[in-house]
This record gives sequence, structure tokens and C-alpha cells, in this order.
Amino acid sequence: MNKKVIIIVAGAVVAILLAILWFTGRNIHVLEDVNPSDIKEVYFSNPANNMTITDADDIKKIVDLISSMELDKTISSNKDGFGYDIRIYYKDGKETTIVFASEIIVDSQCYDSDEEYYDEVGALFDELSEVYTLESN
Repeated sequence: MNKKVIIIVAGAVVAILLAILWFTGRNIHVLEDVNPSDIKEVYFSNPANNMTITDADDIKKIVDLISSMELDKTISSNKDGFGYDIRIYYKDGKETTIVFASEIIVDSQCYDSDEEYYDEVGALFDELSEVYTLESN
């Protein structure tokens, strides 16, 4: 009888710890602590075209949009394709990759959101494509 109680209590403790880890690590704001002046350039693409953003004000627009997004961890749907790919290259050599597809993938971690950010990203891509030279993918 004592052995059963110990196993049940241990299982409950493990379940509670896993639940705490799952819920506290779920919600994130990407780039919320990033200073746009630390960014060297941003590669921004859709399936057909790409551009490299170098102007500080335009980089700030991208950082502001992405940092405003409220994302929740999710499990990958393993679907192919993407809508937009944003690669941020920092002056210190680091890189952050954000892919907007059926889910939002940040450095290989999958996220979802209650809000639809796809249209906002597309509008920013269209705005910037009027200023920057587009290259075909």
C-alpha cells in the first residue's frame, strides 16, 4: 500500500511540474528585448521575391511588428511551404529566423496565435518592396 501511494504522489508531482513548465514557457513576444540598432540587416522574402532591408527606420518597422505579436508554443503541423521568411542578421554575427507558414516558426520552434498576423506581415512586405529592389527566389 505504501508503495502505491508513493508512486501516485510522485506521478502527481511530475504531472504538476510538467504542467508548470508547459504553461509558463508557452507565451512569448519575439524580439521584445531587441534593440533595432543592434541589427545589421534583415532578409525579407515571400515565395517569389526577396529583399535585404538595411535602413534603420525600416528595420525598426519590422522589429516593432514582430515584437507586438503574442505567440503560443505549439506542435509543428509538419506542412511544407511558407508565406514569408524573415532572417535578422545582428552586428555581433547572430541570426534569428522567423517563418510565417501554417504556424509561425522562430528559430525552429513552432508557435501559433489567436490573431492573424499574416496580413500585417504581407502589408509590410508590400510597403518595403516599393523602396527596395526585389530579387527573384
